[in-house]
Amino acid sequence: MLKVKRLDKFSSAIDAWLGEVETATAEAAVGIAKEVFGQILQGSPQYSGDFAASWRVSYHSVDYTYENDLFIHDVIETGPFQRGSRKPIDHAKGRAQWPKLGLGSHIYLSNSAAHEEPYAWKIESGAIHFRPVNEGADHVVARTVTYVGNLYKTISAPQLANLRTGRF
Repeated sequence: MLKVKRLDKFSSAIDAWLGEVETATAEAAVGIAKEVFGQILQGSPQYSGDFAASWRVSYHSVDYTYENDLFIHDVIETGPFQRGSRKPIDHAKGRAQWPKLGLGSHIYLSNSAAHEEPYAWKIESGAIHFRPVNEGADHVVARTVTYVGNLYKTISAPQLANLRTGRF
């Protein structure tokens, strides 16, 4: 005969552990989304800065907002931006909100930049010829997903700790 004692304590410990795992997983998922967002911003081609600045983070539905000519005075005064220019990137990062989310929540990264017509899809498909400072900036989302997917194919304890801190 097998007699089990303190089953309630064991069950409570398992429930607490599962809660910790769920919290860590949700925080890591947000951390990965932040990593994707940061890589997309860094890799986005720039001229007016509108495309890089137009990346948005939203939850539960896509944000189609677009603000045109945010940096027109900068472009007139100092010339066009290039991939990696900080001002448009910092604008997009500063607007992004990263609340604590539970598992199963949806995080959307979107871009509705348009000059005469929406053009994010043209950048992604490689249909735009870039200036040399932006060369290779097409397929920015696909390249980012491949990079981040390879980076986090398996997640070590230090990587998990980094993801949970939420820095990007």
